[in-house]
Amino acid sequence: MPLDIETILDKSGAAVAVYREGNSCPMREFLSTVTDDERKKAFKLLKRFADFGEIQNVEQFKKVEGSDGVWEFKPTSMIRLLCFCAENEPRKTVVLTFGLKKKRAGLRREDIERVETLRSQYLQKGRERDN
Repeated sequence: MPLDIETILDKSGAAVAVYREGNSCPMREFLSTVTDDERKKAFKLLKRFADFGEIQNVEQFKKVEGSDGVWEFKPTSMIRLLCFCAENEPRKTVVLTFGLKKKRAGLRREDIERVETLRSQYLQKGRERDN
């Protein structure tokens, strides 16, 4: 099944997109479960990324160690927004896959593998489009 993405922010620095599963969007569903304050902090961080194309604070945006292209936004100490960089797009773009409330140190391997699988599907779609 091809990976379906939708751009939600497109500013001068970069674009932010979300992954969709049919009519469902795991990231939007997750953000609907957090508090208003957590949601505001998440959108503020994503907007800053879109405006400037980077987040200089490595505590708020970093590559997940031991992963194949998985990144995480950390708008609060407990919220993680998992994503990957969309190399197939003409401009700098991150694709948000899903979010979670952190309940322990580090991320579960299953969560990392889920994003890696979505990233592989996305890259495969790009290779098919280029051929």
